Amino acid sequence: MLGAHLPCAKGARLRTFRPFWISTLVLGLVAWGSLASAQTDVVETNAGVQFDFINPGARSLALGGAFLGLADDATAALTNPAGLTFLSKRELSIEGRARQFVTPYVSGGRISGTPTGTGLDLTPDLQTSDSRQSANSVSFLSFVYPTARWAIAAYRQQVANFRASEEGQGVFITSARFPPYQGAMSLDIVRYGIAGAAKLGDKASVGVGVNVYDFGITAETRRYNTSTPFGPSDFSSLFNRQTETGAGTKLGVNIGLTATPTARLQIGAVYRQGANFSVDVGQSGNNSPVIGKVTAGTFSIPDVYGFGIALHPADRVRVMIDYDRVQYSVMTKGFLTLNSNPAGFPIALPTDFKIDDANEVHAGAEYVFLNLARPIAIRGGAWYDPDHALRFEPDTPSPGPRFDSIFFRKGKDVVHVTGGAGISLRGLEINLAGDYSARGSIFSISSVARF
Repeated sequence: MLGAHLPCAKGARLRTFRPFWISTLVLGLVAWGSLASAQTDVVETNAGVQFDFINPGARSLALGGAFLGLADDATAALTNPAGLTFLSKRELSIEGRARQFVTPYVSGGRISGTPTGTGLDLTPDLQTSDSRQSANSVSFLSFVYPTARWAIAAYRQQVANFRASEEGQGVFITSARFPPYQGAMSLDIVRYGIAGAAKLGDKASVGVGVNVYDFGITAETRRYNTSTPFGPSDFSSLFNRQTETGAGTKLGVNIGLTATPTARLQIGAVYRQGANFSVDVGQSGNNSPVIGKVTAGTFSIPDVYGFGIALHPADRVRVMIDYDRVQYSVMTKGFLTLNSNPAGFPIALPTDFKIDDANEVHAGAEYVFLNLARPIAIRGGAWYDPDHALRFEPDTPSPGPRFDSIFFRKGKDVVHVTGGAGISLRGLEINLAGDYSARGSIFSISSVARF
């Protein structure tokens, strides 16, 4: 079978999987979080936060996330449920990811006019800083029960475990200055699901999954007065407070297909449904039309369409390529604009904010040393992550800068470089992987027990 998991050593007894429980304890120390973007201009931390739709499993991560065509282990329950029919034994899988988020934000400087050279007003350009936060959790758990013609699975995935914090000194605009601010965000999304798959003849399979999203977000921005027009911020004198909170559960579906036209080629396709959640956005202080006003908003998780191929040119080699279409544009639906503009320009409209749908390309390769007593695989890959930052782009530009144009700016395309290795130990497979890019880094360790 193309893309089969690492083979066990000769003579291994599949009922022996004590090392799995040892690795489970280790996994409790590491984890991962995914990035996201909320649909409001109230909290500045929303500007730099983005989704990264990365397939679960250290093996997939090491392959640049290219796993839709392969999908031959317990992570298929989410990645491509049709791949569950490739499993011949029961599988129990666990993964942890440790991630560092690098979130750029505007911390000061000037957006228009000439610097006075006084106090903090020294540069004609905007100044940026990076928020560096870490998040750890057990990112994926699954159990698969296969038969000769069908398979069922249950899983839990940590979709998002994001943390960010910012502090800005206040941007200068002509002869004015926006208030200094401090912002923080905490976002948690967990997905619980069941999936089933069945063979359609000898060369194709179909899989369907149903999952429940468990969502929670807390974000806050505090704006402050300044002691002098050009002097340091006074973080003891609160000017304005804005918050975003929400919690809830929603259903989603996951549909997958696989086909094996030849012994050396396997293809897969998948659709993953997102979800919409209600959030409450509140503000109080000097620039709030109504003190303590709370407005209902929407937070959306985009749908994803994917297609992948897996090539097996030699017994020891596999090559994978995936294409994903992520519908980020849905995130502007129900967008809230509550920020006023101290420079006197009109308040922003929801249609002034844009997010482009993304076309991601993932590629990876695996080489397995089959002649060893314990087979070892080495893997490498990369994937193209196009800019999908929330940006302020009015359909009808007004003269001069606008408040939201400071924080909600076009981002950059990023290439992720990945790598890792795996080893098979008597019914247990252990994989390690890393992913590095300008947006942060991920370390993953996962175990799959087969019995």
